[in-house]
Amino acid sequence: MTPTLHRFGFLLAIGAVAVAAAQTYLLLETEGMVHWLDDPVITLRVSRVMAEHGVPYFNPSEAVAANTSLFWPVLLAPLHWVFPAPETALYAAFLGSGALWIALSSWVAAEHESLGARVATLAFLALGPWALLYGGSAWEHIPQSVAVTLGLVLYLRGPEDRATAVRAFWPIALSFLFRPDSAGLIGGFWLLALARLSAEERRGFVLATLPALAIPFAYLAVMWAAYGDIVPNTYHLKVDDPQLGLARGIEHLFNPRGSGPVPLMLMLLLLCWRGLGARGQAVLGLAILHTGYVAAVGGDIFPFGRFFLVLLPVLALLLIGQIARRATALPALVLAAIAIAWPHLHSQFRTAKVAFAADLESQMQISRMLAEIVPPEAGSIGLHTLGVGYHLPEHHIVDFLGKADPVIARQPVKGGPIGHNKWDYRHSLGAYDVVAAPVLAAGHAKFLAGEAETRPNASDWTLMAEAFTAADRYAYIPPERFCFSSVYGLYLDRALLPALAALETPGPDGTPCLR
Repeated sequence: MTPTLHRFGFLLAIGAVAVAAAQTYLLLETEGMVHWLDDPVITLRVSRVMAEHGVPYFNPSEAVAANTSLFWPVLLAPLHWVFPAPETALYAAFLGSGALWIALSSWVAAEHESLGARVATLAFLALGPWALLYGGSAWEHIPQSVAVTLGLVLYLRGPEDRATAVRAFWPIALSFLFRPDSAGLIGGFWLLALARLSAEERRGFVLATLPALAIPFAYLAVMWAAYGDIVPNTYHLKVDDPQLGLARGIEHLFNPRGSGPVPLMLMLLLLCWRGLGARGQAVLGLAILHTGYVAAVGGDIFPFGRFFLVLLPVLALLLIGQIARRATALPALVLAAIAIAWPHLHSQFRTAKVAFAADLESQMQISRMLAEIVPPEAGSIGLHTLGVGYHLPEHHIVDFLGKADPVIARQPVKGGPIGHNKWDYRHSLGAYDVVAAPVLAAGHAKFLAGEAETRPNASDWTLMAEAFTAADRYAYIPPERFCFSSVYGLYLDRALLPALAALETPGPDGTPCLR
């Protein structure tokens, strides 16, 4: 066994124990809630539909690209053949994703010669908030990061010749299967390799990499065949004023909680420019190219650098390697400890985490109740948190915020964060037979108090309350009626009230409540 493999095995075992402990802590903090992040669960529902119906749709009858990645849900489809129970498949996806991230972190850490640098790299990659939030998410960013990191590390560590360039290019090219936004890194690396290879080697490199063009052509062909569009519906949902988007993207880069550590790591690596060597400088150039792309698309609403996850492992390898060579690994260990501890000590982060858990747990409980009282043929269930629809696999789901609705996705921006700033409740109620919809109780109360807005950037919850009340078809079930603690109420078709009443049971204080 080579020293690198020996180190990899040791670090993998340590990383697995540490991350398992951290993830168990998070599960206990959220009372065992099985959902995690919403967008990956949307993708898992698409993969389930693919496994059962052979189409990559969120609702089997609607040709809408509700998730960004075309091929990832297709590649995930066999998961549902092996684990037919929805919750079991969810656990398997989360565990598989977490294991993949731990293995990647351990492999990158094992590349260092110094024990301190290895420990710092593993701690930084496997225990940082970006890892705890995204590592076990089953989001396509994880396999994308694995493919790009594999290619770039092979490029950094191999001899500078055609064979190394080809071996490095193919994993990077295959990352397109997980997320199309790898295109800039793929094209940038290809041009970089051409520029650095000798004239004799360029022809061989071009011939060896030319078949990679089949991947984007296959993407365009399948997108058009499946959806009649070459971009996902989420693109139309997020399209905005380009100047406003760029300003928002630049602001994202300078917000450490939003963009995570990568922009700072880039600045530190620029200070080490000479020590990086020609290939380290080339990788840094690719990272800067991707950073420009993130700024151009308006950044991200998710925290801790989701779009930068693809760069994080290789930049950690370069930066911690530079620190260890110039001094000792002690500064890197300190930086890793700060990166791990900071968000957990930050009151805003903890408050947001608790609020998110309460919001999601409320919807999860209501979805379990709806699964009992709403037969799939009775009508559609409307949601704002679209991923909750994964837990209602037999039901048609109406997306109030447009990810799975092409009409709403193409409407003008209203108010709120990007991707959550379009809605049209009258369209939703007119186009679909909605029989149930959870609603934030505070929004319903605001409507009853006469605080409903009519301006374009009005609160979507008050407008929802206005639309459902005007329909005169729905009863409002307040959170106080539920046996569980909830921040959501429920609009329910009056025809389903007898089925709801059947769930009534004496609560802890003897007052009847809905279980």
